[in-house]
Amino acid sequence: RVVATELSKASVALAERNLATNSINNVRVARVPAEEVAGALKTGTTPRRLQNLDVDLSQMGRGSLFVDPPRAGLDETCSQIAAGFDRIIYVSCNPETLARDVRLLAPTHSIKRVAAFDQFPYTDHLESGVVLERRA
Repeated sequence: RVVATELSKASVALAERNLATNSINNVRVARVPAEEVAGALKTGTTPRRLQNLDVDLSQMGRGSLFVDPPRAGLDETCSQIAAGFDRIIYVSCNPETLARDVRLLAPTHSIKRVAAFDQFPYTDHLESGVVLERRA
């Protein structure tokens, strides 16, 4: 089961439409700030907007986490929560905060794969992706 959160109402609507178009039934999408989800994971509660989707975060596994934070990167709470997952797929538009966050996760996770995506040719922008896995 997958729980996806997003701030943009339009992005949530598009995600739900894509899921319906592709007959995907194991994903729930909610318009909930990442900080609210991180706080709920930390306290073992479930935000109201996820309860409305029949999601109980306390029953979710900690296998994989996909994060695509803003340019500022992960805040302290989100970094602590991420460290509790076995695998982290981290996409970033800011290589400086990506490097900072990977250093913060280095005690618990190691880099398994790295990729760069030039989605905006002829600009200075570069998307980066890193897969981190829990250290044995």
